[in-house]
Amino acid sequence: MSAYGPNVNHNIAPGSHYYLADDFEVVGTWNLESIKFYGYQTGSGTTSTFTGIYVQIWDGAPNAGGAVVWGGDLTTNRMLSTQFSDVYRVLDTGLTNTDRPIMEIIADVSGCTLNSGTYWVQWGGLTGSAASGPWGGVAITILGQTTTGNGLQAVSTGWQNWQDSGTSTGQGGVFIIEGTAGSQPTKDVGVQAILAPNTGVNLTGAEEVKFIIKNFGTEDQSNIPWTVTMTGQGSASFNGTYAGPLAAGAAIEITAGTANLSGYGIYNFEACVNLAGDENPANNCKTKDVENKEPSLCVDNLYSSGCTYGDGLTSWDFANINVPNIPCSGTPPWYHDYRDMVHQVVAGQTYVLTVTSGYSSTNFDVWIDFNDDLILSNDDELILNDGLCSTGNTPYTFNITIPADAPVGMHVIRYRTNYYSLVTDPCATYTFGNCCDLQSR
Repeated sequence: MSAYGPNVNHNIAPGSHYYLADDFEVVGTWNLESIKFYGYQTGSGTTSTFTGIYVQIWDGAPNAGGAVVWGGDLTTNRMLSTQFSDVYRVLDTGLTNTDRPIMEIIADVSGCTLNSGTYWVQWGGLTGSAASGPWGGVAITILGQTTTGNGLQAVSTGWQNWQDSGTSTGQGGVFIIEGTAGSQPTKDVGVQAILAPNTGVNLTGAEEVKFIIKNFGTEDQSNIPWTVTMTGQGSASFNGTYAGPLAAGAAIEITAGTANLSGYGIYNFEACVNLAGDENPANNCKTKDVENKEPSLCVDNLYSSGCTYGDGLTSWDFANINVPNIPCSGTPPWYHDYRDMVHQVVAGQTYVLTVTSGYSSTNFDVWIDFNDDLILSNDDELILNDGLCSTGNTPYTFNITIPADAPVGMHVIRYRTNYYSLVTDPCATYTFGNCCDLQSR
């Protein structure tokens, strides 16, 4: 099998195509609250980059006379929350590959009540902040089986069978429906999602804690007690009562306070409500793990093919440092850590950079990490923007002026290249190119 996942980029054709659909069966009456979907953006790292998901539910197959029974549009962003699923999307030929971290994307479908029957959920139109995809519809995986379902994929010509491109066998999508069965409770208040804090780098000692209380019942409710606890790397607790009233079907965002997440590690949050007489305690609580990550230079997944065909810079000469041969070798072959090479530069002075590329149409950028946070910024750390080596194996020169207010000390210098297209991000995944980190003082 050779397909990682189909393109479900909502921004390409909103409301038209790049969606997926799969069927599910309802026995009795279901009161839906949320659906968990899964997708990835290659090279995203383990912090989710998803920003939206668009969902509809049909009473039959979308390509066989079905009608939309919930949702009604593909313009409303239904995303409640998203986080890393602790799973990577791989092929059976590369089981240890970590290029594609799978993210859980939770969509709000509260208010949808379905009676017995077979329905189809349409999803996709995913949006994200990374350059890749988004790719969605992580297919069901069953060891030894190539056919795992009867899902559909909407493309520019209409709906077609969702098939693996290598085996041409039908695929089913992974999704998890959450809610209650039977008649809708009269008194049912729960936590819909924990909105904040979120996993990130160098979190602070005062991160806001926010969550959503939802009235899933049929009657208005008041005086709803709530608690939030934090364990793991640190500990904290918050409590209060939402006076209300909270109308049936309505939701309210609660800011519980701020928590100290300044220590690196994982913090475990649980938000709960405890309304007396609640008929469905199963949705009273939600949990969320939040990691404060130590800063590090992004290296993983910078390229999918790298310098295989000679792409990238093959020589570098700047200030007092000359690297006459930058090879395409090592692990990974497209990245080299040359931080033992220190450029001696002076703030306010201009220096000539001479480089050679191994292939034509090689674009590159250069950064200096002036604030030493190991996070390279296009705003104030980009010292050469849109350098271009039009022809391979030909020296090109560029003038680089060190900012007059550049701080004294040792700082990382990074260059990275991209074939044919401009470099726009120091960490995004590109197809062809290479990258080196050096030092300046």
